[in-house]
Amino acid sequence: MSAASLTTKKLNIGYGKKEILADINFELFPGEVIGVLGKNGTGKSTLLKTLCGLLPSLGGSVELLGNPISSFSRREMAQKVSVVLTGGLPASSLSVEEVFRLGRYPYTNYWGELKEDDLAIIHEAMEIVGLLPFRNANFFELSDGQKQKTLIGRALAQDTPVLILDEPTSFLDIPSKMEIVKLLKIIAKEKGKAVLFSCHDWELVLSMLPLSLLISNNELYLSSPEDLVMNGKMASSFLSEQFRFDIADARFKEKNYHDKKIFLEIEDPDTLKWAGHFLSKLNYQVVDNHLSAEAKVSFRSGIWCLNGNVNYENLGMLLRAL
Repeated sequence: MSAASLTTKKLNIGYGKKEILADINFELFPGEVIGVLGKNGTGKSTLLKTLCGLLPSLGGSVELLGNPISSFSRREMAQKVSVVLTGGLPASSLSVEEVFRLGRYPYTNYWGELKEDDLAIIHEAMEIVGLLPFRNANFFELSDGQKQKTLIGRALAQDTPVLILDEPTSFLDIPSKMEIVKLLKIIAKEKGKAVLFSCHDWELVLSMLPLSLLISNNELYLSSPEDLVMNGKMASSFLSEQFRFDIADARFKEKNYHDKKIFLEIEDPDTLKWAGHFLSKLNYQVVDNHLSAEAKVSFRSGIWCLNGNVNYENLGMLLRAL
């Protein structure tokens, strides 16, 4: 295995004298994408800002490529770490290509002149994130997903070994969220970048990433999302009187108080699963024995039946009769 791109040793983080998290020890390697998880206020953004030098640590150290970040000048740091923070760029008349050009400033001279090598890197970055056809479009006219890709592309054009992103999937629809994470995985694999990003979407991390960093109860856990399910860390991290963590589905669900037992007579396993999912939201308990059930729901030839004598086109219509 190659040397770590980023390493923390007994790192303490916080604002001013207020400590949020202490004794942080982990490594991030080239080609890895790690999603940082945790409840609001646990220190995800504070951690990321400390790792890239935007916030001073309260103790311990952060190393980039084996050297303390305190040993780098601001210009040198900009050549080692690319940062995409929440909010990104304000609406402006910059074109997509002009935003990408901003990523090359740590390497330009006093006048900010771009050389042929810089232009080649910018062109490649636009190509990788799929925005080459939009190079002349105004940034503020892009969709939210395209704006996020532009900011990631700017960080890619910065050509640093480490990319740190604070909630890059916020405010995006589900396909766009997945596209962003897929893009980060491609960048990490094909360019050998080490990528760390914070995220509130547990299911996105579970479905797409092999590694996650969970901040919970003032502790930090680096493992696979599957480990966090099996060892109970996800369940304990988001304790609530109103919600529970279903280990079978690895999802957070309402704590249902069942007020009716229903038997499902459905042969197709996928239809059976989603019918049960629908009924659980209504506080109905699905039972295996029809003798103990207060009602029976069946599904035949695309029609839903309640107690065998009333037909409905879909579950939404069935709801009104339950």
